[in-house]
Formats: sequence, structure tokens, C-alpha cells
Amino acid sequence: MRNLIVLITLLIIVSVIFAIGIESTASSNHDPNITRDDVLKVAKEVHPPGCTDSMTADYCTLPTTGPLRNEIYDMLKLGMHKDEVIDALVNRYGTQILAAPEQKGFQWIAWILPFLAILGGTIFTLNLIKKIRKERESESFSESVSSNFKIIEDQQQRIEKEMNNLL
Repeated sequence: MRNLIVLITLLIIVSVIFAIGIESTASSNHDPNITRDDVLKVAKEVHPPGCTDSMTADYCTLPTTGPLRNEIYDMLKLGMHKDEVIDALVNRYGTQILAAPEQKGFQWIAWILPFLAILGGTIFTLNLIKKIRKERESESFSESVSSNFKIIEDQQQRIEKEMNNLL
């Protein structure tokens, strides 16, 4: 009985080790069938050398785009992931190859500043609208008060006139 328990335990351990080994070799093997879409997903993140900043490598038509796409294809074929490819391109060409600034350090300003500008503009506009409404309300109030005083004065003059007529 004891031998049976030891045998079952050993079988379980061996099968777990075997399953882990198969999974690790399956994940280390890369897919050699890299599609054009795989390359363009990475190319969308970078500018080809010599291309304007508004064009990324996924749709730029300059001659420098072809070799960059081939380089991306070769890295993907080696089993590198998208982030690894982009890091390798930054190491080779510098951060100016990135289509968007990195989200770290001083470059956070490029990400935060547009939102702060929109927020500041919204606050300014709301305060301006509030001020204009207040001015209109105070003008209309003063106009209504002055018109009320005019009505009272007119009524008082009529009353005085009639009192004079009666006396």
C-alpha cells in the first residue's frame, strides 16, 4: 500500500514536471508566420528615419520605410514581442523614432499639458459666463428698480393732483 502511494506521488510529480517542460518549450518557440498586420502594429508606433513627424512607418511611403519594416519583421520573426522590438529600435535610432513621447520623466508634460489647457479653458469660460450673467442680472434688477420708482412717482403725482382737485 505504501509503495502504491509513493508510485502515485512520483507519477504526479513527473507529469507536472513534464507539463511544465512542454509549456515552456511551446512558449519559447516563436511563430515564424509573421503577418503584415503584425509588422504594421509595431510600425504604427514609430517614425521611419527621414519621414515627417506626422507619418508613422505603417503608412509612410519614403524609401527608408521599407528597410525599417523589414527590420521590424526580422525582429518579430526572432520571437521578440512588440515592446521588445520598439525598445530595440529606440536603442538603435534614439527616442526621436517614437511616434508618441514616452510616458516618463519630463515627457509627461506632452501628455498632461493638453488636458490641463482644456481644463483651464473650461474654467475660464465658465467664470466668464457666470460674470456676464451676474452683470445682466444686476442691470435688469437696477432697470426694474428704477422703473418701479418711476411708477411710484407717477402714482404719487396723480394722487397729489387729485388731492389738489378735491381741496
